[in-house]
Amino acid sequence: MPDIERLAILVHRAMENTTRKYHTADHVFQVCEGLQPRAQLAALFHDLVYYQLDWGFPQHTGAILNHVCQLKNNEFTLPDPLPNQLVSMCAALFSFTPSGVLPPHGGMNEFLSAVVAVTLLKPWLPLSDLIAIAACIEATIPFRGKAATQQLAEQVHQQSRQLLGMHDIEIYGPYVNEVMQDAINLSNQDVMGFAQSRPSVFLSSTWLLIEESNIPLNAVGAYTLQDYRAALLRMETFLQRLKGEAVFHQYKQQPSDETLKLLQTAARSNICFACDFLAIKLTTIAMLEAIAIATGGDGPISMFLGIYTTAVASPYVPKTTCQKPTPLRIFIPSYCTFLIKADQKKPR
Repeated sequence: MPDIERLAILVHRAMENTTRKYHTADHVFQVCEGLQPRAQLAALFHDLVYYQLDWGFPQHTGAILNHVCQLKNNEFTLPDPLPNQLVSMCAALFSFTPSGVLPPHGGMNEFLSAVVAVTLLKPWLPLSDLIAIAACIEATIPFRGKAATQQLAEQVHQQSRQLLGMHDIEIYGPYVNEVMQDAINLSNQDVMGFAQSRPSVFLSSTWLLIEESNIPLNAVGAYTLQDYRAALLRMETFLQRLKGEAVFHQYKQQPSDETLKLLQTAARSNICFACDFLAIKLTTIAMLEAIAIATGGDGPISMFLGIYTTAVASPYVPKTTCQKPTPLRIFIPSYCTFLIKADQKKPR
């Protein structure tokens, strides 16, 4: 029991880092709903490492990860040879090679999270379960095509033969299928927000991601109009390029064709909704920014829109099941009101 408690504290502390707004413990608990045991364990660890956001590795994981990757020229690379069997297994599942560079936004955080997970769980689980957990975490690398799923299945097959001695298809076939079903279920559950029936809920998650992925927005009320517009523009550009078909995945009719189609349709609808709303917000903030620059320069957004009690980037907080955003309201900032009154006092 004390060992389990230490694991729980490690995961919770990592997920509750103050720089995180979306990838928190609450997100993990939501992802765990309805999953099988191995997939649940993978879900608990899948976002443990978020190096760019946390400005480093989670507390008490340095002893594990400092031997797994080396920082050279602002890039993390794998050592050659790899330090142990578990790291080699994870690298194979992620299609990473010794001396290779870990892609910052292409699986690095998921890979390091998988290494921590299998290392910490090794005393209690057999190798077959550790392979499954690492494969499930690999599947959470988001927004990839069908080829990534097939590649992962092949890597699970290779590891089952090399490490588990499963050379007969009657033995490794069911194992690979079971692992991949768990992996696909976790992968789809991780992005289930894209299939929300209420666009307002999806939009709220989008705003948390905007704040989380833009460091200046963590300073409550101190970020400028230009900071805010740049953050909105980055998210709007990303969503414009994102295809609904790349959000959810399938492996051997898991989920069914009908279910997959419904998920993808919902994802396309929510993405379109968010893009339209972001376009409106961008237009509004661009107008305020233009007024600010014309009357004295950029400044803290709190000067124009008031001071928020939290660091959430959007004043839009859905409180009903309404399917449409609230009507657009352009607030006259206090600074602009002051200028208008001053101008009215000028002699004509």
